[in-house]
Amino acid sequence: MEIAVCCHGVLLAALNMFRGEIFAYPLFLQRKLAASVPGHITFLCSDVACKYFPYLTKVAQQCPELRNLLSMRPFLSVMHAKAHIWKCEIKWGGAFQDGAGSTVGKEVEQVNSFLSRAAITTKYMSKAGRTDMLTLLALGWNKRKVEQLGRSLSQRYLKIIRILREQVESLNVTKNELGVDDDTLQQWVADVQKWAEDSNKRRHRIRKVILDEKKRLAAAVDDYNKLAEPTKQIVSSDALMQTDIWPWQSTSEPAADLQTKRKVFEKVMAVRRLREEEMILCREMLHHWTVLRMRSVVLGTISSDSSLVGMSEDAQKGLCSLVLK
Repeated sequence: MEIAVCCHGVLLAALNMFRGEIFAYPLFLQRKLAASVPGHITFLCSDVACKYFPYLTKVAQQCPELRNLLSMRPFLSVMHAKAHIWKCEIKWGGAFQDGAGSTVGKEVEQVNSFLSRAAITTKYMSKAGRTDMLTLLALGWNKRKVEQLGRSLSQRYLKIIRILREQVESLNVTKNELGVDDDTLQQWVADVQKWAEDSNKRRHRIRKVILDEKKRLAAAVDDYNKLAEPTKQIVSSDALMQTDIWPWQSTSEPAADLQTKRKVFEKVMAVRRLREEEMILCREMLHHWTVLRMRSVVLGTISSDSSLVGMSEDAQKGLCSLVLK
């Protein structure tokens, strides 16, 4: 079973898998969620977002009805990104995506861990029984998540404030050790991002062309030496390129310098994400408090208003849901 979960851990959609993990499954869930809440999904998190989004781009070129899915931004889960190469982590990793806050991207694993307890019993059930059991577990999980949302938001906010203070202090210590200012830090961040955009495939193609051109140059030098006088002959083709330095052979920026820039880059990005998370949590807590206050007002009005006393229970529930929406 493959599921889609929001950043608060609420299960949104699920499907039965009849094959292995193929891209068609997340594509189906993505299209379903995009249709239910159009324009409200900013990021699509996946453990293989760096592979899935190129696939989605190719599919959208052939299927115009799927082009709206490209408005979602790729989010490579933070923990899985550590197993990818540096460039992939910097380009796709959720920790370096503007607007993502401090989301880890492992909320799906929490729901899977909860639902896995039903694996022992549901495998002996019929298809209908298994579906009903998993549905009840999912509803119970979502109910607890919604009821505990206020507490989890407040606890998360206090935790983020503490971690943000520690990260800012760590960044200031690094700045003092390196003797750089804020402008230099921002330039280093831009340098690392530009370095990550350089494609390994493009570099491989360039190296292949250079190798072919070197062979042609060596053959031309041999032909020239056969016709030229001994005093005017060229020693070798390598002597003609002693002053040429290819971009990836440059020694002006040693590996240690790149390591330092990447270390600073990670600290700067950590502070940015934590500040974003602080703003996100403030907005969500305000929205949650507003919804709870509206609910209390509506329920109080229904219980006290004599004109609603004669209404049926279903009509009162319908009125409450209409107002809360």
